[in-house]
Amino acid sequence: LHLRGAHGHKVRRGKARKETEFGRKVWLSEVEGGIVSGFWILDGNSGDEAQLEPTLEDHLRLFGKAPELIAADRNVHSKENERVAKEMGVKKVCLPKELARRAPNARSTSGKDGSRERGGLGRG
Repeated sequence: LHLRGAHGHKVRRGKARKETEFGRKVWLSEVEGGIVSGFWILDGNSGDEAQLEPTLEDHLRLFGKAPELIAADRNVHSKENERVAKEMGVKKVCLPKELARRAPNARSTSGKDGSRERGGLGRG
């Protein structure tokens, strides 16, 4: 990535230490065994929540059936995404809800920020 080039964009990911980064958002989908079955370079700073349905549609197009299980980052969770996944034939939907946010100056008692994200389906 050339920061001075026309290809880099401001990307706001909501991380405490790096509120703004430069680059492009990439969405990856993978199947069992970690094999990447699709990838997209997203325009601008699109939200992860909007990526689930097109990803499932692409999976249906490639494999002819819905995945048995989907798992994704917290940013993908919504009641609508859960409903869409079930309607498309997904048996197990693992979309964790977003954790309650702490005050910016609050410290974690565990020494970790609790922001571990699930792999398995994600474009960002």
